[in-house]
Amino acid sequence: MGKIGLSGLSAALQNVRENDLELTGWLEYFVAGLATQLNEVEIRGKSALQIDILAKKHHLNERQNKALRYLLQHESLNIQDYEELCPNVSRRTLQRDLQDLREQALIREMAQTPTDPDQTYTLNLLKL
Repeated sequence: MGKIGLSGLSAALQNVRENDLELTGWLEYFVAGLATQLNEVEIRGKSALQIDILAKKHHLNERQNKALRYLLQHESLNIQDYEELCPNVSRRTLQRDLQDLREQALIREMAQTPTDPDQTYTLNLLKL
């Protein structure tokens, strides 16, 4: 079910009124959409809490915590993304951060070769 904005909601209600339609079907649609949205919020909230727990358990630094939070929202991260998150940190330090997260099995490397310039990282969902 797609996301519906406030204007879409208002237009849908107006359409029901103008066409003298039964409101039950629309309400069922709305409630189903609301349930879907609430479920997504619950999942993201739980994942954010789990990242906080993992950060403490694995003694992650603030940069690594940012990387995990970024991955929670965007599903993948590359070194350029990480440099944008931490602009005043050297690339080598950021690479070490990512290597540490990989060694702790918190993220997985998605690369064709060890020196793949387009390598990206994803959350290891088994750790969440």
